Amino acid sequence: SEADIALRAMPKATAVIETQCPATVAELPGSPLWLKSYDAAEISGLASDSAGNIVVARSGTELSKLSCAGTQLWSKPFGAQVAIDDRDNVYVAGTFTGMLAVDASTLQATGSAAFVVKLDAAGNVAYARVLGQAPDGAIESLAVDGQGSVALSGPGFGTAKLGELGNLLWQKTFSGQVQ
Repeated sequence: SEADIALRAMPKATAVIETQCPATVAELPGSPLWLKSYDAAEISGLASDSAGNIVVARSGTELSKLSCAGTQLWSKPFGAQVAIDDRDNVYVAGTFTGMLAVDASTLQATGSAAFVVKLDAAGNVAYARVLGQAPDGAIESLAVDGQGSVALSGPGFGTAKLGELGNLLWQKTFSGQVQ
């Protein structure tokens, strides 16, 4: 079952993640099992998997997977938009400039470019792809379907769809203004 996650804006621009997930001890209904505080401006994505674990993406700086009990399971030095599929694989998309270290490999771009990384539930990289030029912060939406295909979009980048293995199926850019 998915975790019950609440993201609340707090005084001093702080975001607090509250979660209620399966517990081994009786808890009061509605009371959080743990709390983590972040600067609200840092959080760019939040998702939960089938075990109630939570993945937090922090504005291009970090992607962390937290257990149902609030313990950090793994962390990666990149973050942006995040989604989780039915098999608990984690997908992250965003933009970077120059080089981006993704475990043993390095993604490279001239200027600012969009990227997509697929991680298994344990945080191991399944694939990492550069998708071409994109303005910094351009990826605003990320979704994954039941077959593991990924869709991402944002202003200045357009929309792209990748297959289960990370192959680019199509990419569309749009120009002009909507009337």
